[in-house]
Amino acid sequence: MTAKLTVSSVERAEARLRLGAATLPESFRYVDGDADVVGLVGDGDWVARAVEAVERGARGVLVVDPEIADVARLRAALATHNAVVVLDHGWASSPSVERAADDFARLAEPTALIESRIDAPVGADVARVLSRHVALIRAAVAPIASLRLLRADAAGYDVLGEVEGGADLVLSGVFTDALPESARVRIVRHHATVVLEMGAIDVAAPGRVRILDATSDVAPLTPFETPHRCAWRRLHAVVVGGAVVNELDGFDEDSALVRAALESASVSA
Repeated sequence: MTAKLTVSSVERAEARLRLGAATLPESFRYVDGDADVVGLVGDGDWVARAVEAVERGARGVLVVDPEIADVARLRAALATHNAVVVLDHGWASSPSVERAADDFARLAEPTALIESRIDAPVGADVARVLSRHVALIRAAVAPIASLRLLRADAAGYDVLGEVEGGADLVLSGVFTDALPESARVRIVRHHATVVLEMGAIDVAAPGRVRILDATSDVAPLTPFETPHRCAWRRLHAVVVGGAVVNELDGFDEDSALVRAALESASVSA
């Protein structure tokens, strides 16, 4: 039998926080006040709100779409209170990413080229979308070792870089209302290609994985599940199972890369 945890959200008006947990009735039960786990949106002073939740007894915290922030206080609070935090970066939490990760890893040699594009609505924040993009590459392929921002404006961004292991990286963000929100990651070698395509973050339609080489074109099935619901499942598994997780170190590394790239572009301009 699945252990049921009580859950509350700091921002109770946020439908995206409630919907993910509400679709897991065997795992979570909403309550008013203090709970086993807490969900919050990663805007503004999200670190302070997460620290407060942990200090009030939360065993786990889910942070949705966290902005770049100093997480030193949160790291200390988690260690003191034996709690965990799970970061929901949108597409990075998708079960389709988990399905494709082994195939990407198989091709992620120094001679590979990794291309990825995110389509986001007009008016999207460059730092926020680029942070999601960097988290997606970490989850799907490997942590990013370097980033160089070529362009960032109201229409999107273009980035060059390299992942750990040496493969070259090209990231593009396109801000448009003419296309639905989506993300695509492709890794290319001389003998094979793996492509992952995913629709809007809040849609449960499965992503599409294609594995192509000289003799085959395979499209494995991926689950019908939103990335947000998958993140709630991950939080439940970690809290109930008592696993030790550390998502803040990767967040710190990715945030530093994004911050440095944006600051360098500002100085150059």
